[in-house]
Amino acid sequence: MGTYFKIETQCELDLHESAITQELDRLTRIFSTYLPDSTISKFNESKVGNWFPVEDDLVTVTEVAMNIYDDSGGAFDPSVGALIDMWGFGSGERNSIPSELSIEQGKQYIGFDSLSVRVDPPALHKAKPLSLDYSGIAKGYAVDQLAELIHVTGCPNFLIDVGGEVKVSGVNSAGSKWQIGIKSPLDERTVVGRVLLNNGAVASSGTYANRAFIEDNEYSHIIDSRTGRPVTHGLVAVTSVAESAISADAIATAMLVMGKDAALEMAERHELAVLLIEREGDEDLHTHATSKFKKMYRPY
Repeated sequence: MGTYFKIETQCELDLHESAITQELDRLTRIFSTYLPDSTISKFNESKVGNWFPVEDDLVTVTEVAMNIYDDSGGAFDPSVGALIDMWGFGSGERNSIPSELSIEQGKQYIGFDSLSVRVDPPALHKAKPLSLDYSGIAKGYAVDQLAELIHVTGCPNFLIDVGGEVKVSGVNSAGSKWQIGIKSPLDERTVVGRVLLNNGAVASSGTYANRAFIEDNEYSHIIDSRTGRPVTHGLVAVTSVAESAISADAIATAMLVMGKDAALEMAERHELAVLLIEREGDEDLHTHATSKFKKMYRPY
């Protein structure tokens, strides 16, 4: 998945590291847009109008993604792959800003509501050409799958971290709640606070994580499929806490696209635990935490 993983347990874990890497490799072969022979890459190249056989994992992730797509008013849209490539954040490179015509043409290949799911046998169907990119949700799903592997061994106390998406269970080595630090959008070497948690998942998404300079202007890798452009609002980071890592991952991504006001409205509507970090100027950061998030958060 192009990132690291870390697992910490307070058990005699009857699970070899190779089982972990094999599972991550299996999921990479399904969800990676960088592997031409991955399931999702083959689906992106498949013909319109046919049911395309896929793994159960891809059906499960797609169904969760569809729910977040609806809840966010289309802000979370995994069919944004064509625009990600167009802006140079995917498999392609770009040294100039896409033209208005190119963006409008690219938006013709966007539309998660043009995708259908079949559970048995598992398959996907697209009503028009789509290029799916599950980078905003697949790592969270991988964390949940690793948690299942550990649960099966009977280990109740563990922390899993895959590229910053975290899931915890039970207690840490001190017999206390796990503490997950939240990085500052201005300096990844520092943290703005920590989440205290016994059971659940924490995911963060930020415009600072992957940026590019095009024609002397800086652009975020977070693309809003509704505009066809990188987001420009002041919301620079979102941390979400949920029962599952897949939900936390997708919610954080969706809210980063939405911006502060729309994100807070969604959080209130669904009683979500989220922290929004807004940037004003070069150095000023303002945090907005929901009441549910405040109960588990300790700012520095």
